[in-house]
Amino acid sequence: MAGAFMDVGLGASRRRADELADNYGERFRPTAYLRQLAAAGSGLGGSSARPTERGLGGQGSPDPGQHR
Repeated sequence: MAGAFMDVGLGASRRRADELADNYGERFRPTAYLRQLAAAGSGLGGSSARPTERGLGGQGSPDPGQHR
C-alpha cells in the first residue's frame, strides 16, 4: 500500500467512504452533493482564502480562551 498517504482530496475521500460503506454500512456512503463536487474536481471550501485570512490563526485572531 505504498503511497496510500498521498491519495488525498475529495475524490479519494469519496472512494474511501464507498469502501467503508461497502464493508460497514450505508452510514458511510457519501452524499450526492459530495459526489458532484468530487466529479467536478471542486473542494468543500467556499473561499480560496488561507486559514489565517479567515481568522483561524495568525494576527488578529480571537484568543482561544475567550468565550463569546
